[in-house]
Amino acid sequence: MFNQAARHTAMLAMFARLQQRYGCELAALCDGARVEELHLPSPTSTSTSNSLTRDAIHRLFTHQTLALVVRRFVEPAAAAQLAAQLAAHGTTTWRVANPSGRDHVAHDEGFETERVSSVGIPFTEALRDGDAGVRRYFDAALPHMRLLRQLSHPHPCPIDKLRLELDELWPDGACVSHNKHGEPYAVGVARLMQPVAMTLEHEHEHEHEQPLPPLAGSALVPSRQPYRDPQQQQQARVAQVLHHIQGFCHVDDLSPIRDDRGLFSANVYLQVPEPPPSSSSSSVEEWRRLGEGGLEVWDLRVSSRWDFYRNAVTLSMLLSEDERQQAVLRAQLPPPHLIVPEPGDLVLLAAQRPHAVRGFRFGQRITLQTFIQRNKRGPLMLDT
Repeated sequence: MFNQAARHTAMLAMFARLQQRYGCELAALCDGARVEELHLPSPTSTSTSNSLTRDAIHRLFTHQTLALVVRRFVEPAAAAQLAAQLAAHGTTTWRVANPSGRDHVAHDEGFETERVSSVGIPFTEALRDGDAGVRRYFDAALPHMRLLRQLSHPHPCPIDKLRLELDELWPDGACVSHNKHGEPYAVGVARLMQPVAMTLEHEHEHEHEQPLPPLAGSALVPSRQPYRDPQQQQQARVAQVLHHIQGFCHVDDLSPIRDDRGLFSANVYLQVPEPPPSSSSSSVEEWRRLGEGGLEVWDLRVSSRWDFYRNAVTLSMLLSEDERQQAVLRAQLPPPHLIVPEPGDLVLLAAQRPHAVRGFRFGQRITLQTFIQRNKRGPLMLDT
């Protein structure tokens, strides 16, 4: 049995052979670059609305829209109540595995180093424990969905509301996915993300400087060059913060994007990180400028398996949390679209497009997430 490190090495070797044979530039896959070769429409963008509409979800599910943001899909008061209930509920801590074959812990190298607490376990996590894990997942699926309804009371569960509105709007309806034995998959996993402490270089060089608060992100790449000019020092500080809050750029599905099908992710934001009330106006402005806790989405479209073959090595980095590979990947991608959700917002995006969650220095990020599978025919299928 191969361990994770061996599988990762073998995968990279296979991707290298594919790109050596079919290779081309990654820029060919970016919407707006060499469009005529990939038959892409005009560059896609994000869409924002105050409610789910048939036109909005049609444009998303046919990949004409990069992401759809529905403001106040859940009333902020209801979102805050459910966030508090989830934070007080017993959670499971799971770690994002890294290509070295060991789990990430705080201050390990690599992205997504912070531990993520959850109410409910995604099916992909259950698979790590083999048949026993899968059995536990399906045994717990229905009780879990009923628990979310209980914690949401007296308000509707946000995931139920999403499924109901999709069923009303999509021509073939929407429903919970079931396995071949008729057992339902769980729909809706709550994720609770916390900041991770760090120390920036030079932060104690001068007595008037104050230590920075905790920041979610990866290990800092140190710089030994002291900055004496205040503006230069501030620029260096912002650059280091940006380095820290870069999340794991990844896809949840590497299959080509086709207009008649796809895998989509839905996130309902119940609580978002924000600077403490005592923050100065300049600190708040810096927070907003950095988009801490926001969602990055890249306008990248792999339309066929040949697109993948020609860029296999680069695209394989979307599956790796290795910091060096992530740096190479980000250098080749176009600038991301940044979405900064507010409490109660719903964000839907194609899980086949690269995306990442930016880290943050304060507060907590609590979301409810589910996947939506669109097939060529039949209803939308929801599962987590």
